[in-house]
Amino acid sequence: MYKEILTAILVLGGIGLLFAIILAISGIFFEVKKDERVVMIREALPGANCGACGYAGCDAYAEAIASGNAKANLCIPGTNVSAEKIGKILGIEVEKQKTRAMRVMCCKDVTETFDYVGIKTCAGEAAMFRGANSCNYSCLGKGDCVAACPNNAIMMRNGIPIIDANICTECGLCAKACPKGLIKYVIGDYGYYVACSSRDTGKVTKANCKNGCIGCRICEKKCEYDAIHVENNVASIDYEKCTACGKCAETCPVKVIKKYCVNN
Repeated sequence: MYKEILTAILVLGGIGLLFAIILAISGIFFEVKKDERVVMIREALPGANCGACGYAGCDAYAEAIASGNAKANLCIPGTNVSAEKIGKILGIEVEKQKTRAMRVMCCKDVTETFDYVGIKTCAGEAAMFRGANSCNYSCLGKGDCVAACPNNAIMMRNGIPIIDANICTECGLCAKACPKGLIKYVIGDYGYYVACSSRDTGKVTKANCKNGCIGCRICEKKCEYDAIHVENNVASIDYEKCTACGKCAETCPVKVIKKYCVNN
């Protein structure tokens, strides 16, 4: 009986050893060689995994760069530092990004039209008739963007998010969290942005918010560089053309065009 058990153990052990040898040999022959550049590129990225580059995370972006399917300068948190490192790894010249910063396109001088008693989040309130504010396009002030920021770069002040450019990595998670789409990029080390997102007519906007853009087009007429235009009743700046001369802000009757500096 013991001999039969020992024989069975030896047979099973032999089969196991045979399969182990076969798997080891198969692993050698069918091994997928990993591109060493992917590892190096991944190390050059900041590791925020924010998705601002358009890919699921830093690993996916690194693979896309190494395979030639993505540009090397798409990482927003890494700005030009990562791009320069990646350029050296690939042996190519990488075009530098222009400085970008996140700003809230709302100045919020509104009233509440009803008492909201639901879930205390912007997303929750926005689902209820777009929120309680008199302006349907204004910030709801519940801090969804603050909660989404991984770097504690946003604080609420007078019901409006204030973004600290010295801490912000421009990952864009706050913009994704805002149900009204109020947080957007401005381009350049300094310049101007329109702190309003209302698409109502000037008359309606003025009734709903004391500081909203009324679409008067004065800024558009005063700009010598064709860099600002009123579309859907609200002014917007083309940062490819804007020279930050400030004429638009000087002539705006409601002073909704604000100055920014990425170091402040």
